[in-house]
Amino acid sequence: MRRPFFYQSMMVVLLTVAGLSAQEAVITGTVTGANNGDPLPGANVTITNTNYGGATDINGNYSFSAPASGETVKLSVRFIGYYSQTTNITLNSGNITKDFVLNEDVLEMDAVVVTGLVDATPRVKSPLSTGQVSGEALERVPATSPASALYGKVAGVKVVQGGGQPGDSPSILLRGPTSINASGRSQDPLYIVDGVVIDPSVSGSPLSDIPGDDIESIEVVKGAAGASMYGARAANGVIQIKTKRGNSLAQNQTKIRFRSEFGTNDLPKTLAVNKSHAYLQNSSGDFIDADGNIIDPRAVGRASDVFKKSDGTPVSGIEFYDNAYKYVSTGEVGDPKENLASGGFNQMRRFFNENDQNSQTVTISRNMENTNFSIGIGNMNQSGVMSEISGLSRQNVRLNVDHQFRNSLDLSFTSLVSQTERDMIASTFGGLYSITFMAPDADLTKIDPSTGNLYIRPDPNSVEENPLYFLRYNDRDDFRRRVMSSMSLRWSPIEWASITGSLSYDRSNQNYNSHYPIGFIDINGAGTNVDGRYIKTTSFDQGINGDLRFMAVRSFGDLTAKVTASSLYEQAKYDGFDADGRDFAVGGVRNLSNTAADDRYLSSWQQEVTGISNMAGVMLDYGDKYIADFFFRKEGSSLFGPDDRWHNYSRFAVAYRISEEPFWFLPMFNEFKLRLTSGTAGSRPRFTARFETWDISGGVASKGNLGNKSLIPEFQTETEMGFDATLLDRFSLSATYVSATTENQILYVPLAGYYGYGNQWQNAGTLDNESIEAEFNAALVNSSNFSWDVGVTYYSQSKSVITKLDIPAYRRGPFYIKEGEPMGSMWGAKWVTDVSGLPSEATASEFDTNDDGYVVWVGSGNSWKDGISKELWGTTSADGYKWGIPIKELDDEGSNFVKLGETLPDFDLGISNTLRFGGLEIYALIDGQVGGNIYANTNQWGLRELKLGIVDQADKAEGEKKPGLYYATLYDVNATNSHFVEDGTFFKLRELSVTYSLNRNQLSNILGGAISKVSVGVVGRNLITWTDYTGYDPEVGRAGDFDLGSAVIARYDGFGYPNFRTISGVFEIEF
Repeated sequence: MRRPFFYQSMMVVLLTVAGLSAQEAVITGTVTGANNGDPLPGANVTITNTNYGGATDINGNYSFSAPASGETVKLSVRFIGYYSQTTNITLNSGNITKDFVLNEDVLEMDAVVVTGLVDATPRVKSPLSTGQVSGEALERVPATSPASALYGKVAGVKVVQGGGQPGDSPSILLRGPTSINASGRSQDPLYIVDGVVIDPSVSGSPLSDIPGDDIESIEVVKGAAGASMYGARAANGVIQIKTKRGNSLAQNQTKIRFRSEFGTNDLPKTLAVNKSHAYLQNSSGDFIDADGNIIDPRAVGRASDVFKKSDGTPVSGIEFYDNAYKYVSTGEVGDPKENLASGGFNQMRRFFNENDQNSQTVTISRNMENTNFSIGIGNMNQSGVMSEISGLSRQNVRLNVDHQFRNSLDLSFTSLVSQTERDMIASTFGGLYSITFMAPDADLTKIDPSTGNLYIRPDPNSVEENPLYFLRYNDRDDFRRRVMSSMSLRWSPIEWASITGSLSYDRSNQNYNSHYPIGFIDINGAGTNVDGRYIKTTSFDQGINGDLRFMAVRSFGDLTAKVTASSLYEQAKYDGFDADGRDFAVGGVRNLSNTAADDRYLSSWQQEVTGISNMAGVMLDYGDKYIADFFFRKEGSSLFGPDDRWHNYSRFAVAYRISEEPFWFLPMFNEFKLRLTSGTAGSRPRFTARFETWDISGGVASKGNLGNKSLIPEFQTETEMGFDATLLDRFSLSATYVSATTENQILYVPLAGYYGYGNQWQNAGTLDNESIEAEFNAALVNSSNFSWDVGVTYYSQSKSVITKLDIPAYRRGPFYIKEGEPMGSMWGAKWVTDVSGLPSEATASEFDTNDDGYVVWVGSGNSWKDGISKELWGTTSADGYKWGIPIKELDDEGSNFVKLGETLPDFDLGISNTLRFGGLEIYALIDGQVGGNIYANTNQWGLRELKLGIVDQADKAEGEKKPGLYYATLYDVNATNSHFVEDGTFFKLRELSVTYSLNRNQLSNILGGAISKVSVGVVGRNLITWTDYTGYDPEVGRAGDFDLGSAVIARYDGFGYPNFRTISGVFEIEF
């Protein structure tokens, strides 16, 4: 009896549901551009603050459905490179047609900012100073890594490629240093790649694994004020990188893109070398000894050509390097002599070669109604500029997928697999070191008949090995496989709220091998590697981050509120071992089991770090004029002791779009926004800081550092204030002043003997930074056939001072860490350059200033040019001054330890120009710095054996010649001194591209119109450098040395692989 009632009830429910589902509004229309009326495929049309929307097809048409609720809602359209539009519609049942005509946003002011804010926000309404680099800008000259793509493009971002070895990533510093001692850490920002968090302190996770051609956009949040939501990992700022996805295409569009680049790497500048010698020769050019006997050029025993007075008296220690080499010095004594070409061998060009570079990329993308995907496959080979070294080889595969199950549920997935192989050279000593000691009469390529290998000592007087010997016989291979994946699932149970769960995974497996074959000898014909040696390092780094986030967006009249809360779990693991074995049983077998058991050394390490963070934030927007953003984060990390594990970070940011007010009186400024942000962020210690450490050597354990469970993070408070303005939709200007204080500096503090440990990591200092940054962009010309865009970035680090240091001042190489001093201060001995720097008792008239700018003692009535003509070289004054030799300046206390310079420049500047004429596009970027110093230690070592070019006196007038003693004095046994503190000012033609493209209309008759674009062109990187710096390249530094954590601060030139230029031809085709 109840069944009919049941069936009737079910029928009513089904009819009701069917009726409700039928009550839909179907929104359709067309999106076109205002400048030419062309359709805009791939534009996103959505109902604001809901999940309802769709993308336009290739003809600019869109269509989607939404429940016919009868309410009035906002319909918005957004397309990259155009201003968004919003209009009101009423969701009644049936069809609703709304067309849009969008104006071009040539200044990209309406681009969306994602990083650092509660929710994605148009740049024009962002209260933060956030830098952006678009995909269009990145594609002109694709960088080998994301970090290289930031040169000169974002104000407040300083990039230094400290070494040019293929595969090395540059250092990036955002708004100055935040740590006084970054040992075991990094001053680089936190990186987020498609949701995958990358710690720059982890060596196995470099950005160079990410191909630049895969990047869609880069966002830069430059400091604690914007990066507070990332807590104790964000004091150095945050860089978010997004790779290409299919959602930018028109609906149901498929795009296939192939790009190939082939070119050369070469070194535009080498060190100037000494082509002359100071040995005795007879009239035939043969070397002779003190008795006049001929010395074979391949033998020792040459006598020095000591300066002699007119009466024949030799002046001990005074020799002039102005004699020409005649014979090749490499070979066997007694063999026929080989004449040397004029000037001798160009050793630099034998060591450095012009090599090839090539890359290929295939990208396949498609956008469907509910699913889009993008697949990228890439290959790159970069040989670099070394003889005998093959450089870098990288292959990668990327897959990005987005799928919408229904309006309330969607999934995003990203995965990148990268494989990198590097043929390497020792970055400090080895070939790059010994090349500075090679005489021009040495034939580095000659084979020693007794060994069948290159001569290890190509010059009988050489004290360093043949640099090509290292390259040819010592194999150093680095192999890394990287997997980066992320997935997020977003569910919207109601239209105005969503819950998103995200999970990311990053794992790098790395194997490093160094092989010395049997017979590998040192300069003395023996050495620790003569019986063979094999070094192997295997490691993995793994990071997992999980995040659960709630987001709600509600509008109440003119007020829109966005509220978020989230919880994050992070885990990082590092594991590895080192093995070093010697004395091979069998030659050619690269295996530890092939080494002697009693000559084998092993070590290993393990680290694990976990953390939990809880966050909440709100963003308020009233009338599109008044914007406020508030954020709070509480996080805990196992890097701290159990009693000091949890720490709080917060931020507030406000913006006032005064140009939206009715009283705005400057209509030519269509946008003028004031903004103010203040926030906090932190830096974590190295893993070992909270633990007692021990060193084991020879089976004996000794205490290392005393653990500190009371450490707290370095705590940065940053305030930024600035404005953003646009004029006539053609000019934009942004300027920001930044002040930051980082307290609780984590420093390595020496301990008293009764502790039993030598040092402990403690919070013991404060660092203050101030900076000014500005960006200017202009669309000077913007017509259908011709356009000219200009961009300028300016950045000045006006202050970076250690305002508190609770430990004694200390030295790290040339750098002096002292309270009251700027970061990157260099101290050492200073050569007197003005008579005021002489001791008060010195008689000023007896001194002269030479052509190097140094004050030297010359005696009464003489000039610095009289040394040879008046036979004054080698004489000494009553006060101990050597004639013509530089003098060290002493302070009031008699010390010659004084300040010599600073590495941070006065300002950095980037200027870009893009011109388009029909299908031709010319793009150029010039960037560089004014001021700042570099310590040229490579040059200093070059004076140890007097092989640097400045020692060569052959082409100098007699009065201007200086003896070897002069330059040996400047060498100063490698002690830090002012002669090697050079001006670091430089500008580079960093990027250049000239391309010509044919569009779909021009290609319509080929393959039935399947080809949409073909481009050919030429690109160049690091093409020209304008500088007075005497080293290879003024863009130099040491990220891992001196405890400074960044090559931007440690501007130290010490035998690093020099940066090189690349010139390539490019072909690109799209279907």
